[in-house]
Parts: sequence; C-alpha cells; structure tokens
Amino acid sequence: METNLTFIPEKFDKISGLSTLHISYIFQNMIPLSLVDRQKLVSFDKSFAAKQTDSSMLTDDITHVAVGSSAEGLNIPNLTASTAEGLISLDLSDLDILLVMNQYKITFNESEQKFLRFYDAKDLLPGEYYALAETNDIHPGYVRLNRSNTKLLNEYQNRELLLLNFRMQHMERKEVFDVAEVNGPALTIPGNVSDSKINGKNIPVDKVLAMPCKEWPPTANPSLERFRDKGWLSEDLIQKIKDGGCHIVPVHHKAVDDKKCKYEWRISFATTECLIARTAMTDVQKQAYVAIKALYHQKLKKLEILSSYHMKTV
Repeated sequence: METNLTFIPEKFDKISGLSTLHISYIFQNMIPLSLVDRQKLVSFDKSFAAKQTDSSMLTDDITHVAVGSSAEGLNIPNLTASTAEGLISLDLSDLDILLVMNQYKITFNESEQKFLRFYDAKDLLPGEYYALAETNDIHPGYVRLNRSNTKLLNEYQNRELLLLNFRMQHMERKEVFDVAEVNGPALTIPGNVSDSKINGKNIPVDKVLAMPCKEWPPTANPSLERFRDKGWLSEDLIQKIKDGGCHIVPVHHKAVDDKKCKYEWRISFATTECLIARTAMTDVQKQAYVAIKALYHQKLKKLEILSSYHMKTV
C-alpha cells in the first residue's frame, strides 16, 4: 500500500474540512471491502434460502422475504466495546423478515373496487382477500383497507385483529412465548431461541406480516421523479422499482386518533430499499453507511433523537 500520500486542497470536504482522500483511507481500514462486497450477499441469500419455512403459521400461502440491513449487506460486523468491566461483545445485527400473505390482493385503483370480492370479516386468514387501499384523509404513507365492493358501504379491515391472530400463532411455541417481544408490527424472536445466524452467530429476528400490492402507490410517484431528476438510479432500475409495487404492514401512525388507529396501515417500501442498496450503492457508500451506523450505536443512540433509519435515509 502506498503510504506517501499528498492531500490536495481542492479535494477537501467543504463541510468537515477533511480531505476526502483521508476519509476514504480511514473507511478502507475500518470497514474492509469483504464486509460489504457482493460475495457477502451471495452467502446471505444461500443461507436464507435454506430456511424458507415457518411451521407456526397455519397457511402455506406465505412467502418469506428478507429485508433490512442484513439482507441489504449493510449490517454492522461483530464489534467489541471496551468498558469499565472489560471487553464486551456488541450484538448489533438482526434479521428482518416479511411474512408476505399471497392470498391478499390489494389495489389503489378505485375503478377496480366494483370487481373486488367481498368476504366474511370474521375470517382472519381467508383463502382469498381483496381490498381497496384508500389514501384520502389519512397520514402520508398510510392507508385504510376497504373490503367492500361498493361505494355505498365501507367495510375496513381491523389491523389489531390480524396482529392478534399472528401473535397467537407464534406464541404456541413455548420457547417463544416466554421471551418474544412485540415491537410495533414486529414480533421479535431473541437470538437465544432463533435459528437464524450471521457470521456463525445466532441473531434476533423481527417478523412482520405483510400484504403484497403489485401496484406502485400514486402518493409515492414524486419519489420516482426525484430519482430521475437526481440521475442516481438508471431508468431500468426505476421501472423495476415501480413494477415491484409495495407491501402493506399492520402499523398505524403515532399521531392517529385512538378510534381510527385500528384501521390505519402503513405502506412499506422495504423491498424497494433492499433493491436500491443491492443494485445502486457503491462499495464506498456501503462502507460509509456501516461506519456511520457503528458511530450511531456508540454515541448517538442514547440521545434518543435519531434512529439508524435516519442514517440510512441520509
């Protein structure tokens, strides 16, 4: 490695005052390319594909989709912290899994409402499910799921009933019942009872029910235009993102009225984020994010102001 480096003033970062060459040098030594390169994703996909079952759900019509930092190749490597009590291992990696219920058919197109098939609301896991995702008079990024096939009657899916059924299915396993935690829409399975591993170590798993929607939400069209304006993503990738649609997950906005919260669902772009991270991010960008995320867990998390998701969005 060349060590006689010359810092050129024109290459200094205007905000930090540091040489960009100097920053790259630090990243290359702190976060080796082997922690973010393509081979890491290949190994993850191979390991995840071998565990595509979930006996705790009554239906077989469920697809497991890995999302989040581990699936994107952006998870933090095993770190060790020095404390007054000595060195301790920092468990900062987990695995996020969408349990995609393929019997659910969601549309944003109001003209399709008359073709929707109405079903019994008491059936929490129906053979087929159809609903119109309404985005009017609701928080941005959220929807109501109207099961009615006529505008004369609104019949909204109760988010809380679906969540309750989902949790009861998993709680049938005694080892999970004693230690599982509910975090928003996710059921968190601790690493000591999880069968998922990263770098040979069992890690916690967050499982989230999700309904697939093959359409791109009209309310998210401005994001596609921003992608084009910035010139960051190719037109082919933008089209692939649009064709991939989104998911609907059972979580409401924090500021929603108590009477309405059980009917509010969030639009999830987790698979879109995963596609962008795997396709459009350079190795250097990945190194920078992992370094910033490690800094967040060391210094910023305890302030309870920002989340690691803010770091990723920036």
